[in-house]
Amino acid sequence: LKINNTVQSVHLGGNKISEDLMETVNLLLRRNEAAAKKAKTEAAAKEKKAQDASKATGTMEPQPSPPDLPVQTVNRHAAGITPEVPCYKPIRDFVEEFQPTKGCKAYILEDCATSLEKWKPHSAAFFPQLVAEAEKITSSLLQFREAPGGNPMFAFAIVCYTLDVKQFGAKGSENFFELINKMLQERDPVLLDGSMGYLHYLFGGLRSLPKAPQREYFRGIPKAALGIFKEHYTLGRVVHWSGLTSVSGSIAVARKFAGLGGILVRVTAFTARAIRDWSAFAYEDELLLFPNFEAMVCKELHFVDTANQWELHLVEKKTHESKFVF
Repeated sequence: LKINNTVQSVHLGGNKISEDLMETVNLLLRRNEAAAKKAKTEAAAKEKKAQDASKATGTMEPQPSPPDLPVQTVNRHAAGITPEVPCYKPIRDFVEEFQPTKGCKAYILEDCATSLEKWKPHSAAFFPQLVAEAEKITSSLLQFREAPGGNPMFAFAIVCYTLDVKQFGAKGSENFFELINKMLQERDPVLLDGSMGYLHYLFGGLRSLPKAPQREYFRGIPKAALGIFKEHYTLGRVVHWSGLTSVSGSIAVARKFAGLGGILVRVTAFTARAIRDWSAFAYEDELLLFPNFEAMVCKELHFVDTANQWELHLVEKKTHESKFVF
């Protein structure tokens, strides 16, 4: 309802509404507007109070996103979770030990495709769709920001890693990020050699990104992996994630990935790289942790009734920190 302040009277069916009645209507409208403004102010104050309380406890937990957050069907947070012991595995320096002779796209369609097809037949069937979509997304993003390290190939490599080719009819196991992660975990020299060109651009891009602030991030793991976490993630144990690990700055995204009865892993990290600006799914607020990410379990698995999920707390280990001998 809007009332024009210049109107002095209103005629309905030939009967004139007096100016006194009009003033009464306007008074009621002003009161409603004042009440709405007060409610908005109180809600903002309540939200700030909750955020201040969160900071005081040291959790710095982000505010949950709306319930209808459109999370993709494929969960990159779960990539790399296997029954094997999460221990350290040597890996080459893909950036310093390799000199590229062609573009990232060519390395994916030629070298990666050939190598991965021998390892897992039909795994490269959707690579043409992958690179075609990645080209469109990267070209669009480069209009608004500079590529990591000033190299568009770096940006393209990151975008390729984030894409989900299930939209083209692929199986979840045929997703590029899934194949790359499993290959990194295998540490097979032949597979690594075949993927060296792409990994050079991917890791070059990630290294060019600034380190994200040290804080708590979140990883959502489905309940199917509960037995693995109960066995290997005990209090005080140092674990290594041998592949690339996806986490989120949003607890809401991680909880959706975990699902009911799943695991919310709270990871305090200081070496994460935020790829939100180069992700095909920016709303996931995704960050990547490099292979051999090392962390200590500081709080074991425990069930949180209010969320109907398990939780686990990890803190990244400072591997190169000096030790004092007294």
